[in-house]
Amino acid sequence: VSERGDGKDLEAFLRHLGETLLFLDSGVRDQLLAYLLGPRGRKFEWFAGLLTSFTERELIDLLGGMIFNLPEMMDPVRDFLSRMYGEAGSRSLMRGLRDKILDLGAPSELAEGFLPFEPLERPPGREDLLEVMRERRLPEVEGPERGMDRFDLWREALEEFPPLLLSLLEKGEIVENMEMVAGWVRQILACLVDEGELEKAADLVGGFQDIVFLGNLPPKVEAFLEETLSELSSVGSLKTLVNSSFYRSEDKGAVAERLACLVARLGEGALRNLVEILAKEEKVGIRKFICEVLMRAGSGNVHLLGSYVMDERWYLARNIVYVLGRTGNSNSLAYLKMAMKHPHPKVRREALVALGQVGSPEALEELVKAIRHEDPSTRVQAVRCLERIGGEVAEEVLLGILERGLGKRPDEVLLEEAVSALVRMRCHKAYPALAALASQRRIVGRKKWERIAVLAREGMMELETAFPRVGDGEVGGRRADAE
Repeated sequence: VSERGDGKDLEAFLRHLGETLLFLDSGVRDQLLAYLLGPRGRKFEWFAGLLTSFTERELIDLLGGMIFNLPEMMDPVRDFLSRMYGEAGSRSLMRGLRDKILDLGAPSELAEGFLPFEPLERPPGREDLLEVMRERRLPEVEGPERGMDRFDLWREALEEFPPLLLSLLEKGEIVENMEMVAGWVRQILACLVDEGELEKAADLVGGFQDIVFLGNLPPKVEAFLEETLSELSSVGSLKTLVNSSFYRSEDKGAVAERLACLVARLGEGALRNLVEILAKEEKVGIRKFICEVLMRAGSGNVHLLGSYVMDERWYLARNIVYVLGRTGNSNSLAYLKMAMKHPHPKVRREALVALGQVGSPEALEELVKAIRHEDPSTRVQAVRCLERIGGEVAEEVLLGILERGLGKRPDEVLLEEAVSALVRMRCHKAYPALAALASQRRIVGRKKWERIAVLAREGMMELETAFPRVGDGEVGGRRADAE
């Protein structure tokens, strides 16, 4: 078809061939794609025509599978993407390919070519910065120049470089070589993240976010900085950052605080991506660590977190409910109420625990409502949460359960839980009701009732030990003979 020189026929042929790719054996498909990009083929225009009918997701799956099976094709793929979409346009595909080959189980070394931050061969140093400042005759030259000997060590340069670069960025269009300065900002940010200096990275992000907001930067530089933030906020970058932070420090609370500071600075996009990482994480320890980060980073953005409480992925919804209950933000209450309607019982139980953590009168009201829930496990969890909260209101609700237990159709499971809870709470007001339960005889459900009677007698003895005169009515109780 190519030799005939009929462009329309070639275009149609490639389109139809592209439609069959998904149905080919993966080995054959990889060989075909590799031929078109390899040294024998190098038919970039054919390759482009072959893939025109695919979505970005399908393209990532095809190319990612090929790179996983044929690692030597990484460079030709990068070359093709850069030629077809340009450096800026290919970044999204690059990130997708990196995540794909990691998901397939490739070693991190294979994905290294697609990592968003590539360190400079030689990081900017003292003379580089001074040259820029002298060229523009900026007043900041004098101050830094006196202490420039400290820039000989790159580690110490991380301490001093960010504020100087931000100072240059603030000049906006006055600085002619602003693109180089923006490139340095990106590299410094990458190094801070790599070194685990997350608080300083967060300060740098906040600094150039403020400068971008002022709108004094050239459009190209502004777009570059925004793209830098987007890459740092991507799922791949955040996952790498979470793993490195988790394994780097034994003080998980402190490192979670620093990572949360950076995520909060990066904004909602980073927060959403962190939630998606949580949904896919298999290791319990890392899931707990991500929850700690979300508690801190999401405390001011409970509306975003709350949008996940009814997620069909119940395991994710449960973790988000756990986080919301510990953010300390009163706005989380509305989402915890919503979570009580989730179809999965584990999410509802976690919502009850979270309501207990909130402990406000409105949260207490929701717990009281849950005692009448149709699901037995939800009712039992509500009693346990009321016990943890304690106080007069909780006591009155639990005493009400005991009183209803003396009726014709008691909820034995709930009654047992309420008896145990009131005894553990050392509620002397429960003594008369316990005495009544201990002395009552039932024919229907006799075995269950005998167990409740034994539990009530044991509870009476514990209360008598705690309050020696409870049976004489001097602590609010009355004498009753259980036998």
